[in-house]
Amino acid sequence: FLISSSPIKSGTRLPIMPLAIISPIKHTLKSRLHCNMSLESTREKKLKEKVNNLTEQVTMLKEHVSTLQATVILQRRYCDQVHHHLETQEKKGCRDSDNIKLNGDGMPRLLTSDEVFEQVLQYQEHRQAKAAEKETRKAALEARTHKMEVWMQEDEARKNRNKAKTKQWKVAVKEWEAKQVLAKQER
Repeated sequence: FLISSSPIKSGTRLPIMPLAIISPIKHTLKSRLHCNMSLESTREKKLKEKVNNLTEQVTMLKEHVSTLQATVILQRRYCDQVHHHLETQEKKGCRDSDNIKLNGDGMPRLLTSDEVFEQVLQYQEHRQAKAAEKETRKAALEARTHKMEVWMQEDEARKNRNKAKTKQWKVAVKEWEAKQVLAKQER
């Protein structure tokens, strides 16, 4: 994986690194009993020094292993992000592109061969299909624009009719209210 000469693709994954379970690092506090305790022999002193040295080495190794595991975890997260970016980049590259290479492998070819001729024909058909699709989209956009203009004119006419009806209704309401006032005054 890491020494391959081919470029990394989004489908390739890092090998999974197993994480080891590490016992917690215990910071030793020298109690007063240990400080005040007098060691009787030089042998006990040497053994005590060796125990302390080994404890320090184990603590240092635990810290080193936990640092390495943290690095592996961070690298895995980074590789997942890169994997995601590669996937999106490959998806973008897979879209219809006009960059079709007739000579994709870099080897020389006879341009009159049947294979190359077929590729050229396919490319021309592809270009014509894209141009026809573009014209169809353009015509559909123009038709939609025309329909929207007609609809906006009809909508404006509808709004004007509604305003006229509202004015007529308000005039009718005022006439009715005036008749009501006259009817009350006549009584």
